[in-house]
Amino acid sequence: MGAVIASLPLTSMLVVFWLYRDTKEPLLVTEFLDSMVWIILPSISFFIVFSLLLKKQFGFYLSMVLATVAMLISYALFLQIMKSFNIHI
Repeated sequence: MGAVIASLPLTSMLVVFWLYRDTKEPLLVTEFLDSMVWIILPSISFFIVFSLLLKKQFGFYLSMVLATVAMLISYALFLQIMKSFNIHI
């Protein structure tokens, strides 16, 4: 149950609410949501790498650092791939 609660996109939901409340523009909200769908993909690498490193007994802090580095590399690669397809987020 804790994983379900932790996976709720509370920050994104608040941003959507504030964006709509401040602008009253549904198009801006949909553009934000479309970008969020794309950018979630590379962030998944953090969870995969972190879990694998913990299982290999790398230690919590080292696993956290290495998983964060892997996520940042995933973001950089993902943005380059998206750019090569002329998709801008």
